Amino acid sequence: MTTELVEQKVRETLHAVDLDRVRAPGDLVERVMRRRARRRFSQVAGTAAAVAAITVGAVFGFGGGGVSDQDRPARPAQSPEGWQPWRTDARGAVERGCLVDGSALYCAGSKYDAAKFDANTGELLWTVKVNGDGGFGADHPVAVRDGVFYGYRNHTAEKGQDGNYAPGTDLMAVDTDSGEVLWTVELASDNRDDQAVLLIDGAVLANAPKDRTLSAVDPRTGKVKWRHSWGKGIWCDRVVLSGVPYLLCSPETKKPGLTDVLRLDPTTGRTTKVTALPGRQQIVGTWGTGSS
Repeated sequence: MTTELVEQKVRETLHAVDLDRVRAPGDLVERVMRRRARRRFSQVAGTAAAVAAITVGAVFGFGGGGVSDQDRPARPAQSPEGWQPWRTDARGAVERGCLVDGSALYCAGSKYDAAKFDANTGELLWTVKVNGDGGFGADHPVAVRDGVFYGYRNHTAEKGQDGNYAPGTDLMAVDTDSGEVLWTVELASDNRDDQAVLLIDGAVLANAPKDRTLSAVDPRTGKVKWRHSWGKGIWCDRVVLSGVPYLLCSPETKKPGLTDVLRLDPTTGRTTKVTALPGRQQIVGTWGTGSS
């Protein structure tokens, strides 16, 4: 598919996205088309994950048809009934970011790896203290799902011989009602980016217990359901589409040759090779994946 055809199909698909019945900016399509990642968008749009991220209900192929911006009903922003503005002076509880889940606000800070607030009143409901000195200042909230909060914390409170923090990062699961830590799993490294932990159907996919290995752990117990590993000298980008994990794996060489696109069954970890793409391909994001 030529660059022109790719851009045409992307424009058609973005025009057709309803965005949960909220009016999107009129220049959204042009904004997307102007954006660049490490490669030109036209090249990345050829990857399975990028295509799947744009389409609805399929891993490959672009959607057709279109709905004009004028056809999208506008929904004005509105505060919840009974909500009043508030502020908190809970120092060390919020500066590393927050997540909203229903009427609750889950945050992390320099003193607390997790803190739950009543989003309507600002009342502090429970906290989980940092392990040690708080590490690298990157113990941000990961996600909240089905009554469980997920976040990062130091694996140990001990410092090294030089007096600095000893490396080690845990994925922590906390019961959202009680604030009880349900389990922790030590990750392979201190890399606390968006690919270190991913939520999939029925499990949490963690970069553990070593590099080049992913472990699907039970959300309530932390027990490993299955693992998937790959060889040395290979790098795998990770993404979740409609609850299903996909990997884009290519050799870490100047000329990688091909990028394998793999689908992992979220229940069993069974691997299916979807396709192989020329060159090194990377995931740039997801949009309206629907159900696949």
